[in-house]
Amino acid sequence: MVVLEVQFITFIYMLTTGFILALVFDFYRALRSLGYLGDIITKLIDFSFCILAGVIVFIILLRANLGEIRFYIFLSLLLGALIYNQTLSSFFLRFFSSLWAEFFKLINKFLKVIKKIYKFFKNLLKRLQQILFKFKSKLSSFLD
Repeated sequence: MVVLEVQFITFIYMLTTGFILALVFDFYRALRSLGYLGDIITKLIDFSFCILAGVIVFIILLRANLGEIRFYIFLSLLLGALIYNQTLSSFFLRFFSSLWAEFFKLINKFLKVIKKIYKFFKNLLKRLQQILFKFKSKLSSFLD
């Protein structure tokens, strides 16, 4: 019964794929919930996610059963996503939200440091310009 074995393995692959795709979508959903993404960016990422998910499912299907699409494929994808949503989604959504929040805090701190460095060098260059201007005027008055 090689055919039944291949179908069982394909079912497990698709179950796992549905689970992982739901996990990856929660990662993106946590980012989206922070409100940093605009409407157009959200739509582009949603569209890209759907295309990428379809490609991933297609590649896994090609490797598992030469791309045969059967009802149990859709059922196992849906079941994997449903199992994830009912068991681990709330935990990972909170985890990813805090991860994204910490990431953006780190980025903000980094940008503040860059801004301080920029201001320091801007003020330094302004001082140097003033010193050079004074030196130039003293030199020109000395030479006159």
